[in-house]
Amino acid sequence: MPLLICLKEPQMNLFVEGEIKDKDIKEWDKIFGDQMMMTKTPDGKSNVIIPLLSEFNIAFMQEITKEELDKMREDARRRREQGRGGSNLVNPGFIFPRGTPGRG
Repeated sequence: MPLLICLKEPQMNLFVEGEIKDKDIKEWDKIFGDQMMMTKTPDGKSNVIIPLLSEFNIAFMQEITKEELDKMREDARRRREQGRGGSNLVNPGFIFPRGTPGRG
């Protein structure tokens, strides 16, 4: 399964082969020094790792499907042909709950 690794600086996406399994959370904790958060995407189908320390150049890592990867590549190719560059920075799509309106 492809993994999307979104870097902070330079702002770019890397695609690698791998998986983020629920049972491997301790291994990911070792890699990121117990300073990461593992969560699911809003649809609950794949895992996301968010390093919490600013020393890490990774904004987030997310499992994606082969179809999503192919779509991202096609979108980047289309943007290059239109002269808008090939960058395809991805938003993980998390929604932060809104507090009670009118408070603080």
